[in-house]
Amino acid sequence: MATSENTGVTTQGNLHQQDLSKLDVTKLTALSPEVISRQATINIGTIGHVAHGKSTVVKAISGVQTVRFKNELERNITIKLDKYTNKRRRTTFQNGEFVTKTPYSTPKQNGEISIKSSPIDHKTKSNKDGYEDKVIPPKRKPNGGNLNNKNGGKEYEVEKIISQEIRKGKLMFLIKWRGWANEFNTWEPIQHLRNCKGILRDYIRKEYEKHSGELGQLCKELAPPSTMTKLRLEKLMKEPETLIPPDEQELQHDLLSLLGVPTEQRDEKLLAKTSRSLRIMELHKARCQQLAALREWEIEINESCLERALIRVENNVDLEGPPKDFIYVNNYVPGSGVVIPDEPPIGCECTSCNARADQCCFHQGGGHNYSVLGILKVAQGSPIYECNKRCKCEIKTCPNRVVERGRTYPLCIFRTDNERGWGVKTLQKIPFGRFVCKYIGEVITSEEAEKRGQKYDTLGRTYLFDLDFNSTDDPYTVDAMRFGNASHFINHSCDPNLGVWAVWGNCLEPSLPILALFSLRDIDKGEELTFDYMARSDSEPAFDINKMPQSPGGSANRSRPRLDSPSSKRDSLGPRTKCKCGAENCRQYLF
Repeated sequence: MATSENTGVTTQGNLHQQDLSKLDVTKLTALSPEVISRQATINIGTIGHVAHGKSTVVKAISGVQTVRFKNELERNITIKLDKYTNKRRRTTFQNGEFVTKTPYSTPKQNGEISIKSSPIDHKTKSNKDGYEDKVIPPKRKPNGGNLNNKNGGKEYEVEKIISQEIRKGKLMFLIKWRGWANEFNTWEPIQHLRNCKGILRDYIRKEYEKHSGELGQLCKELAPPSTMTKLRLEKLMKEPETLIPPDEQELQHDLLSLLGVPTEQRDEKLLAKTSRSLRIMELHKARCQQLAALREWEIEINESCLERALIRVENNVDLEGPPKDFIYVNNYVPGSGVVIPDEPPIGCECTSCNARADQCCFHQGGGHNYSVLGILKVAQGSPIYECNKRCKCEIKTCPNRVVERGRTYPLCIFRTDNERGWGVKTLQKIPFGRFVCKYIGEVITSEEAEKRGQKYDTLGRTYLFDLDFNSTDDPYTVDAMRFGNASHFINHSCDPNLGVWAVWGNCLEPSLPILALFSLRDIDKGEELTFDYMARSDSEPAFDINKMPQSPGGSANRSRPRLDSPSSKRDSLGPRTKCKCGAENCRQYLF
């Protein structure tokens, strides 16, 4: 910039005249001509793409933040860079002028490489997977020299992987570097290629496909089918470190490493690691298939269910999938020779059922069944008569239609971790005395129940529930083995939190009541639901009847367990089934 000697007055014609001796910098603003005329702008790249760098320079000198004006284009200083080449340039502002430097040159014929004197931020192109095809080989450069300079290692971009080879027991990859001639190709271990996973993955995949036959045989040797059984995989599933699947690319790399080495020279640690990784990979494959099947079953259940509350399915214990030959139903399914009447002969005339309605259906059982909140008010073993389709009251508002309205609490069918198979837990807190769900299935004759009971006893389980609330001579039995709802999966406990009540509604046939499960106490969210398979009406009731009067109707005299094999020849059925409920008052045996 031209300045008159000893005056501090600028004389350059195209700039606003300045007298530095009279210039008051405290009065300068972003709009001052003295500031605007001396702003500098650098255009980086092609003409037309302007990156304004003037703000930083001016603000650093004067403390004034600059703004952009249309007439600045006439005064901008533009440095046009050449087309992108290997000679990447860097522009700096030194001693009042802009200086462009080339940090490093292309390889010379003698293989020498000049190392950059200061680090540069390179823009790295990402491939379609989002990985950067750039690598920083520690203590290496394409001609094998040392990069331990004071500014750290240089970055080189991988163009492609040419081949592989076992060197000193390690799998090495021949790398072609972008912008470098083939004479500078180097052998690199996989550790040096972590930042170019896209290229590495594609190369390993191609090599894996090329040697698929040999690798398949190697996999069978390392992880034979005998180690891939469901029982073995479930045992492996209990180990915490198997929760995360092995890296597929790393596993393929390890297999390729072993494939290129003679059997007697293979590394024992690598063999053990690869064998375990193969088994864990198979575990996760089986687990993915299992979870997909369980999810599909969960959707199927909720689509079949007429009740509004959700049912979830969960298995974090083993590889068991959905039960086979089980059909979810909402009501009793009549078996051979069984007719379930669904047209009640009578109904109440109440428009608003309550305790003062003398002709209401609940009086048939000897007392008021529920409170206005739907809380059970009759003792265990007492019959419950709800209003039915012949009654004039509304289903949604009648307090005497609790079971008819259906389940309202969300449940989860889950796999237990103490060898009790599937179980059911609540996903919401259930207060005392609330209806939970119905026990439903196929209604069969007592003769058919005798035959099925012997078969079920050999399996150590039973789904047969005798409908003998009005007589010791039980003509019908509910079999929930094949047909049922969530109650099919509810386990036994000698200290249960659910009790069973007989309920009559649309079907008033004395020998065909609905089996309704109510809470015997407050049940916490996430707690497993259970009822006593061997409960008898003549035993001490688990339901707290101190909160309600005993029903005059009483309970029928029962001499047999509620849920048990109907066969009377107990000693001919083999060993007894051990109870696994874990309650303090456990009776040790179920049947």
